[in-house]
Amino acid sequence: MARLPQIGPRMRVVLKVFGFIFLALFTFVFAFQMVFPYNRVQKRIEELASSKVDLQIGSIERSLIPGRFYLKDVHVKTRPSQTDLETALAIPEAKDREKAVAALSTEFTIDSLEIDIGFLPFLKGTASVDFVAKIDTGKVKGHIAINKNETEIKI
Repeated sequence: MARLPQIGPRMRVVLKVFGFIFLALFTFVFAFQMVFPYNRVQKRIEELASSKVDLQIGSIERSLIPGRFYLKDVHVKTRPSQTDLETALAIPEAKDREKAVAALSTEFTIDSLEIDIGFLPFLKGTASVDFVAKIDTGKVKGHIAINKNETEIKI
């Protein structure tokens, strides 16, 4: 069995310092992830989406992996635009009018939405998010990357 060369005292100090720095960063990332206020994120997501759709998130769960969390029982209901609603309400027959108004909005439920935020692209100034949505028996996977110059969306 081959022996490793002896490490000098200066190199031992350098390795100890780098080891402690790595341990501190590792501990900080996991501790931050465990105390992160995901309930506030849930409320903020619902608030931001309220201008476009009716959104209800059943629960939000953290993962053991930093930067990943799960949204459970997400209910989304679209709202018709004001002009579409006015057009539908202008229909004289009540039965046809109700059908037209009902057809203007769509409602669906996402059973589970896994969101994975990439931390390394943030160092380059890019926000990167991967997601997997489970809807009934199917899945929708995607990636979104946004920086100053471009937006990239892959589904």
